Amino acid sequence: MQNLTQPANRSYLIAAGGALLALIAFLFIPFVHLQANIGARSSSTSPQQTTSSGTDLHGAILTGVNGGIWINVLLIALILLVVALLIYRSQNPFGIARVNAETQTRWGQYLLIGLGVVGLLFQFLVPSLVTSGVNTFIDAFKNSLGGLSSLMEAFLSIDISASLLTGGWIFIVGMLAVIAGGALPLIPRTAIQPHMQPGQYPPAGYPPQQPSGQYPPAGYPPQQPEGQYPQYPQYPQGEQYGPPTPQYPQQPSGQYPPQPEGQYPPDPQNPQQP
Repeated sequence: MQNLTQPANRSYLIAAGGALLALIAFLFIPFVHLQANIGARSSSTSPQQTTSSGTDLHGAILTGVNGGIWINVLLIALILLVVALLIYRSQNPFGIARVNAETQTRWGQYLLIGLGVVGLLFQFLVPSLVTSGVNTFIDAFKNSLGGLSSLMEAFLSIDISASLLTGGWIFIVGMLAVIAGGALPLIPRTAIQPHMQPGQYPPAGYPPQQPSGQYPPAGYPPQQPEGQYPQYPQYPQGEQYGPPTPQYPQQPSGQYPPQPEGQYPPDPQNPQQP
């Protein structure tokens, strides 16, 4: 359950929700309206009288009319499988060791988009598949009559048409959600700065605050009033800093202490001299 609450998986949940919505629409909501126009005449010279009859069919019944409509259920199952792999096996979604996880995840996202597009386009083929299935059943019934089939065609004509109902359009909406769920992770996230008019200040909270422990801190550097320079500390004139300079006794100019002849002043590092 923790994987379902991660922000990175929200787009996959959108795709899964679209697939479940399409499944509910296919099974429990009228999907296709079948219309039959039956023309009958009492003799070869009498005018034809047409009677119209229609019925609403759910997806489970449509699969009996034409087995190709099972593609809808197959697409939904594949979408849910891809979503489960991307959420619960994010480190290696498709089990390919030589391909890194990022590339496999990108494949899964493209696969969701492709399945959603196929499911969307396939719904516009469903009415023709239903019509083809019903016509196949009618032709099989005529062939079972043998010689009476030609007599039946002379006095009876049947025209079949089909159109999508609410369930079919909800299925299309679900496929659009699947496409969006696969495409959202592919959209680059760029920081958009707010547009400001001249004389306006940035809105509250912009720029974003620095987390604690990071530099520079808020309020740095200090703002100086316009037209003024930063103030520096003033030191008293004449006051000196640093180690004091050693003072030596001043000798009268031109005079040195008398030294005995042949002797030199003692060396402070080597006080013992002969």
